[in-house]
Amino acid sequence: RSESSETHVAMRKLRSDSKAAWERAASAEGRVAERLERAESALGSHGTELEKLRKEAARQDQLRLEQHEASLEACEEARLIAGSALDKTEALRVEAAGRLQMLRQRLTR
Repeated sequence: RSESSETHVAMRKLRSDSKAAWERAASAEGRVAERLERAESALGSHGTELEKLRKEAARQDQLRLEQHEASLEACEEARLIAGSALDKTEALRVEAAGRLQMLRQRLTR
């Protein structure tokens, strides 16, 4: 039971961390998009600077993608741990039920 509870807490924390990471990424994406728009209108024909900003935006997009993939991997790992904990809990429940049945049979003899 404790292992299942710890797994549940860990999964909730991972979800919370993932949500926070997505919110930070969305905020950063908005800021990058705003900067890019301002740069495009201000620079006009200065394509070199604009290309640098586009590359930076692409780099940040790639970083967000990598963060998301890492978060998904962590969630999958937590899911596997939770599944294992549930399997162990079920095995213990079955074992306890069997022992209880044996005790009942001994007591009724």
